Amino acid sequence: MAFSLATILAWQNKRFEVVIAHASSAHDRTLVRSVQRIREAAKEAGHAEFQVSVIHDASVASIMSRIDMVLVGAESVAENGGIINRVGSFQVSLIAKAFNKPVYVAVESYKFARTFPLSQLDVVQRREIGTFPDAIEMDKSVNKIRPTSDYTPPEYISLLFTDLGVFTPAAVSDELMKLYS
Repeated sequence: MAFSLATILAWQNKRFEVVIAHASSAHDRTLVRSVQRIREAAKEAGHAEFQVSVIHDASVASIMSRIDMVLVGAESVAENGGIINRVGSFQVSLIAKAFNKPVYVAVESYKFARTFPLSQLDVVQRREIGTFPDAIEMDKSVNKIRPTSDYTPPEYISLLFTDLGVFTPAAVSDELMKLYS
C-alpha cells in the first residue's frame, strides 16, 4: 500500500522524495527490496524522477523539519487504533508529533485485532535470529536487549489507510465491531 501512494504521487507529477529510516546497513535485503519496490512503482507510473534516500533511524529527528508526512505499515492494529509494528515506529511517531507532522498508517484490514496493549511491555516480541553486530564487544554480564516490535498509541497516528477505506484511530473499534459481528 505504501508503494501505491508513491505511484499516485508520481502519476500526478508531484515532486517528492521518499526517505527510508532504517537501522541496518545499506546491504540489508529488506532495505534493498524496499528501494526496488519504490523505484518499480514510479517506473510503472511513468515517473522515474524522484529521490529515494536512506537515513539511519537514529537520525530521524535531524531531518523531520523537512518531512511533510510519515507513512508506516503495521503488523497489527489494536482495538484502540494504536499499532504494533517493527521497532522504531513509535520513536518516529513521537518525533513526528513533536514537529507537528501527520503520521499515516498503510495497513490491510485483516490486521485489525481485538487486542488492547497498554504499554510497550504488552507487545509480544517476535524473536529474530541474530545478535548484536560483531563490532560490539560486551562483557557477558551486560544484558543485551533487542526488541523487535513496538506499540504506537493512537494519539500519535493521524489516519489509517486500509482496503476498507480511511479511518481515524478512534474509528477502528467501530470497524472491528462490524468485522466480528
